[in-house]
Amino acid sequence: MAYTDNILDAQDDEYERNGKMIVARVFSNDIQANLCASALHEAGIHCYVSNEVTQAALIGYGNTTGVRLHIHEYDIEAAQDVFDQFDASDFSAALVEEVNEDYNESSHSRLIQNTIIVGFILMICIILFLQYAQYSS
Repeated sequence: MAYTDNILDAQDDEYERNGKMIVARVFSNDIQANLCASALHEAGIHCYVSNEVTQAALIGYGNTTGVRLHIHEYDIEAAQDVFDQFDASDFSAALVEEVNEDYNESSHSRLIQNTIIVGFILMICIILFLQYAQYSS
């Protein structure tokens, strides 16, 4: 479950009701950010994730700003316990590693497929060019 629904409305409403929201953590991907957000929600700490769509769109284009996890400023101490447990758990790291492996495998297979398609199109272009050259002379 992603926690990005109506982010701007949530930011405005939460600020008015409960004070300042801060960026507590920045993650390199949305999977870890949403796993951590789930752990915070289970602990009763309100949070939301932002910038995950931008991060996903810019994968492979160098360093980006990361996926941000926002909490209330007054929840930082309670959230630190959750962060410590989250960092200590191998589950999130293993899950992200598995997803990255799947992504790399699918990217590799797509690269092979695209190479074959481009090669086939190039071969057709060469055949058509040779036939045109033969008929025009």
